[in-house]
Amino acid sequence: MRITLLYLALCGMGFYLTFLPRQTVTGSDSPAIPFPGWPGQLEGQPLEPIPLLPREAQFLRGFPGQTASFSTPDGRWILRWVTEPTRRLHPARHCFAGAGYTINPRGIIRDGWEQDWGCFGAEKDGKAWEVRERIRDNQGQSWTDVSAWYWSAVLGNTRGHWWVQTRITEEPGP
Repeated sequence: MRITLLYLALCGMGFYLTFLPRQTVTGSDSPAIPFPGWPGQLEGQPLEPIPLLPREAQFLRGFPGQTASFSTPDGRWILRWVTEPTRRLHPARHCFAGAGYTINPRGIIRDGWEQDWGCFGAEKDGKAWEVRERIRDNQGQSWTDVSAWYWSAVLGNTRGHWWVQTRITEEPGP
């Protein structure tokens, strides 16, 4: 009986919290930090800008920040600069699954630069891709999961602005 009451109380609090005014968490108490621009290279490889597809640009309308896509000699990067906690930031696996890819979770991997990444495989039409994703703030914290980042940001455990890096590389065929 006590567990049921506790559960109902927590549900009620969660419902109530959705109606409270939302407080934006930004990088500091000073005016908003202007967009610093895209990097010229990542992991020692030059980034070549790729125009966003019209459906990508439409999806990003109202997104709090900036998004761009780049090619490198061994794959593609999608970079997002996020200015506030938002539920409009989706994990890459949702986008791939929505586009009809078969998703194979691979957990967290550590790269040669000692950076942790959330990783999954994506397969469609006989092609296989490895997709890595991570979020980092300006204080050196990073997340491999969008939901974990979101709650850290909403609860004030991280302050923006944040960089979201998604790396897509083709895997060799059989």
